[in-house]
Amino acid sequence: MASDYRKIFAYTLAYDFAIKVYKLTDAFPHEERNLKSQIRRSAISVPVNIAEGASKPTLKEFFYYCNISYASARELQVLLKLAKDLGYVSIFKYEDLIIELDNICAKIFLFLRHIESMSKNRRQFSKGNYIRKIIDSNLDHRAHSQTAPTI
Repeated sequence: MASDYRKIFAYTLAYDFAIKVYKLTDAFPHEERNLKSQIRRSAISVPVNIAEGASKPTLKEFFYYCNISYASARELQVLLKLAKDLGYVSIFKYEDLIIELDNICAKIFLFLRHIESMSKNRRQFSKGNYIRKIIDSNLDHRAHSQTAPTI
């Protein structure tokens, strides 16, 4: 049973960030189409893998895809640094992007830890409800806490 990936906070942040990255890379010179393409692919890979993982039937698969999402976000950090060092992104824009991307990485990391903790308690839930329970607890956490980190 598929779960609604759009309710996962890390997905929402990553999706919005991917749009920013696409707009940013529009200004890259034509001869840097390979770097532009790689940056865009890694940026979109972050929310796409969360969405794909949420549609998988097992918690193990969901965790696997969320882990790919996290790795893609880290890859994107390196690619953005390269773009900055090559002069395609200003130091100020780069710093803003990295702060935002670090936040996304933290959310995904916390979400991965949350999935792990839920899997340890998996006997409490029927197989089809694992992912839905994780997403629901993510929503409850966001709704009831202003100071605690959201996952």
